[in-house]
Amino acid sequence: MGVKDQLLKRLFMVKEASCSLIGAANYGDGSVIDPESVRFSNPEHISLGIDDAKNGKRKKNKSVTCDLWLEHEKWNVDYGLELQSYVDYSMSFRLLNEYGTVFTQAKHTQPDGTADEKLSKFGKNEKLRKSLITVGFFGTEGPWDAKEKLSDYWHETDAPEEKNPLDFTPTVFDPWQKSDEELMNLNMMREVEMLCIGVRYSHDKKALYEKVVTNPRYDNLNEDLVAIVLHYLNVCDNEDRVKAVYLKGGRSMCKAAEELHEDWKEEGRTEGRAEGRAEGRAEGRTEERKDMRDKFSSLMSAGKSSEEIFAALFK
Repeated sequence: MGVKDQLLKRLFMVKEASCSLIGAANYGDGSVIDPESVRFSNPEHISLGIDDAKNGKRKKNKSVTCDLWLEHEKWNVDYGLELQSYVDYSMSFRLLNEYGTVFTQAKHTQPDGTADEKLSKFGKNEKLRKSLITVGFFGTEGPWDAKEKLSDYWHETDAPEEKNPLDFTPTVFDPWQKSDEELMNLNMMREVEMLCIGVRYSHDKKALYEKVVTNPRYDNLNEDLVAIVLHYLNVCDNEDRVKAVYLKGGRSMCKAAEELHEDWKEEGRTEGRAEGRAEGRAEGRTEERKDMRDKFSSLMSAGKSSEEIFAALFK
C-alpha cells in the first residue's frame, strides 16, 4: 500500500469521515448516517472470509477489494468503502466480484460451514443484508475517467440484444466532477470536504493555499486529521511539519505565505536560468511573477499582517 493510500485509510478509519463520504455519495447528504449507529467490520466479522472446514479456521479472502466495511445496526445495511488515489480501470468488474464474495459467503442465517455448503442450504425465504459499496476517488492528476458501466467493456457482438442484459455501475464519488459549492453543500465532515476541494487544486499552489490552507472555513478542526489531509495534498512532506507550521496555536497564514514566497523565489531562479537559455521566452509570465514577489517583499517590509498580505496578493 502506497503512502497516499495509507493516508486515506487513516483518515477514513474515523467513523465520522467514512459515514460522511458514504452518505454524500449514496444519499446526497454527508450527515444522513449517524456514526453512532455503525461499527467497523473486519472481513471475517461480516463473513467475507473463507471457512476452512478441515481445521475450523477462517482464512482471509485475498480477492476482497474494499479497504473498509461498516455495519449499520439499525438499517440492516453493510457499507463497503474502497479508497482510490488513482484511476482503476478494472473497478466495475472488481466490485462485481466483491459483491459476489459478500453474498456467496452466506450473509444469512445458516450456521458456519464452507461457502458451497452454505449456498446449498440457502432457503427460499431467507434474506441477505443489503450491501452498498462506494469508491472514494481522491486522485490529484484529474477526474475519474474509467468506463462508467461494466457493459462498456464488452466486445462488440452480432448476437441479438438480451431481454435483461447483465450490467453493473459502481458508485464513484469523484470531487473533480463537482464544483466547490456543490461539495460544500453536501454537509460532509469539514476535514473530508477539505480533502475533496484540495485535490481539485493540487496543481495550483496559489489556489490551494487560498481555497484550503488559509481558508477560515477550515479553522478549528481536528489537528491530526487536518495534518493527514495537508500531507496528502503535499503541502508539507510530513505531518509533524504540517502541525508545526500550520496548526500550532492556530494555522499561521504568515508562515504559509513565507513558504509560498520561498517556492516563488525558487521558481523565479528556475525561470531565470531557463530565460538565459532561451532569451525572451515566457517574458510576460516571468515579469508577472517578479511583480508579485516584489509586492510580497514590500508588504512584509511594511509590517503588514498576513491577512492583509493575502488580500493584496490574491483578492
